[in-house]
Amino acid sequence: MSSTHLKVNKTILLFKCTPILAVALFTQGCVGIVTRGMNSKTFAPATVAEKLAPYSVAGSTRTFGPENPTSLWLRQHWGEPSYIKQITRPTASEVWTYNFDHKWCGVIPIIVVPVPLLLPVGRERVIFQIQNGKVASAKVTTLGGHQTWAGLSSEGPAAINSSW
Repeated sequence: MSSTHLKVNKTILLFKCTPILAVALFTQGCVGIVTRGMNSKTFAPATVAEKLAPYSVAGSTRTFGPENPTSLWLRQHWGEPSYIKQITRPTASEVWTYNFDHKWCGVIPIIVVPVPLLLPVGRERVIFQIQNGKVASAKVTTLGGHQTWAGLSSEGPAAINSSW
């Protein structure tokens, strides 16, 4: 190919890209991605509040309810669990599962506007390990996520990177 032919191709390409470059220079917008999924955390010992909810369970440093309550207390305040499993080895215990609402999990790409690509595949839950009639530990699964995005505004460029 001759150098004249290459210069013509570059010029045509520049003219085709000019509208896109003009819009990018004179408009505000952002690009990024947000992911939503389920996060789990185990508390041993566990403090349990009276309200039936995933956020009602925490570590022993919180004082909003009894630490390692009895199975009787748990049944009186939280009701019957969604599922009970008997464990025989290595020690006799029970696993009580309390299921809550389904949560929308997936990815949200952002190119000026967010485009949610989410499905109701997650479920919040609390799983109690009961040994000798008391709560030995609690595993709490709740909705969490991560976001990373950058944008150009009238105040200049900005970026965010966080988890929840």
